[in-house]
Amino acid sequence: MKIIIYVLFFTTVLTINAQVFPGTPVSGFPSGTTAEIIAFPNPLQGLVAYSTNEHVFYYYDGGTSSWVRLGNDNLGNHTATQNIIMGPNWISGDGGNEGIFIDNIGEVGIGTNNPERLLHVAGTNGGIRLDRYNNDAFFLFVNFSDAGTTVQQNWGFVNENANNHFQIRNFGTALGGIGIGDPFEIKPNNQIRFPEYTGTNFDDNTVTKLLGVQTNGDIVKVDNTLGNTPSFFEAYDSTGGTAASENGTFTTLNLNVQRINQGGFVLNNDIVTVPTNGVYEISYSATFTVNTNFNSRIETIIELNGGEIAGSSSYVGLDNFGDIYSSSKTILISLSAGDEITIASNRLGSANGTATTVAGGTNLVIKKLN
Repeated sequence: MKIIIYVLFFTTVLTINAQVFPGTPVSGFPSGTTAEIIAFPNPLQGLVAYSTNEHVFYYYDGGTSSWVRLGNDNLGNHTATQNIIMGPNWISGDGGNEGIFIDNIGEVGIGTNNPERLLHVAGTNGGIRLDRYNNDAFFLFVNFSDAGTTVQQNWGFVNENANNHFQIRNFGTALGGIGIGDPFEIKPNNQIRFPEYTGTNFDDNTVTKLLGVQTNGDIVKVDNTLGNTPSFFEAYDSTGGTAASENGTFTTLNLNVQRINQGGFVLNNDIVTVPTNGVYEISYSATFTVNTNFNSRIETIIELNGGEIAGSSSYVGLDNFGDIYSSSKTILISLSAGDEITIASNRLGSANGTATTVAGGTNLVIKKLN
C-alpha cells in the first residue's frame, strides 16, 4: 500500500513540474509574474503558483477557468454571490474610520457613522457638489401618492446652464407631476424673480402669510388662514390738491387709484368697505405742501363709519412756503363686514394760509390678519 501511495504522489509532482513556469520555484511552487501566470497555457485545475511581482499565491479554478488570488482579496476580479455585511466597519481609502458607513437599516453616512437619513453627509467639508457638463445641474425632489406609484409633484433646484440662473422649479408633467407656475429664480446680477400669483386662494390651508406678485410686478403679503380668501387692499391719490380744513373740521382725503384689491374690498368715493369680519392692520400716509407761510400743523386720522378711530391720528408741522411734509400711522383694529374706512385731515393753528395734498402722497393699505 505504501508503494502505491508513493507512486501516485511522484506521478502528481511530475505532472505539475511538467508545466514549466518561467520563474524559479518558491518553496517548491512554480512562480512568475502575475501576467505570466494568467497567460500560462492549459493550467491544471487546482494548480498553485507564486506571483513574483505581487508576492501572493494564485490558484487555477477549473470551474470558472480563471486564476484566483489567494489571501487578501482585491475585490476587483470577481462578482459577489451574496450581500456584503459591513457591520461596524467603514468603506475607506486607507482603512481608517472615514468614508462611507452603512447602518443596519440601510441608511448611508458619508463622514458619519450615525446617519439620521437615507443619506447623511457630515464633516468639516460636508457638502455635495454636482458637476454636469453642457447641461443643467439639478437636485430633484419627487412626491408620490400614498400608494407610491403616482407622482404628485416634482420640485428641484436647478443651476440653469444656458443663462447661469439658479431656480427652484416645478418639473411638472415632464416627470409625471402636476405642472404649476413659473420658477423662483436668482439671476447673476442678484435680481430675484418671483412666480406670478394670480389666484385668490392657496391650496395649503396651513400657511397664513405668503408673498404674492401681481401682474403689475408689485409684491404683496397675502393672508390664508384656514383656507380664507387672502385679504389685502391698497389705494392712493394720483392727483393731489385736496386742501385741509381748519380747526376741527376734517376733510376726507382723495383715494382715486386702486392698486391692489385682494379679497373683495370695495372703493367708492374715497370710502373703502371691508368685506369680512376679522382683525385688520390699517396703514396710511399723507403728504402736504405749504402754499403760504404760516405756523400751524396738520392732523390726519382714520375714520370708521364716519367717526375718528382713537389712537389713529398723526401730526406734522407746517412752516415754510413750498415745503413738503408727511405723516403716517399704522393701527390694528377689529372690523365687521360692511365697515367703511376713510382718511381725513384737519389743519390746526393759524387761520392764515393753506396746505394741500401732493399727487401720489396719500396712501391707504388694509390687510386682514386672521
